[in-house]
Amino acid sequence: MPVFKVDDFEKVDKLGIKLRLVISEETVRARDIDMGVAYIEPGGSTIKHVHENSVEVYFPLNGKGKLTIADEEFDLEPGMIGYVPKNTEHQLSNPYDEEFRVLFTHAPHF
Repeated sequence: MPVFKVDDFEKVDKLGIKLRLVISEETVRARDIDMGVAYIEPGGSTIKHVHENSVEVYFPLNGKGKLTIADEEFDLEPGMIGYVPKNTEHQLSNPYDEEFRVLFTHAPHF
């Protein structure tokens, strides 16, 4: 199936947050990309992590949050895109009062 409804995928706990992994090897046999939606509650954050073999791109859908890449922190909100090079430590966080929802993509898949 080439079209997916995000809400049809179960939210899972990963990296300290809830997310829905929609495009992946497990869901649609995608071997070159992963894509999903991260849901970061107020005060929440992912753990600091690294993707050794893939870049990651973040596209905020609603709310606002912070993207930390190495030791540098950036604001993220709808209309912005965050890019994390492979093999670089990073973290998403939400210090605000509203859920931060972000579309994420790994290429190639992680």
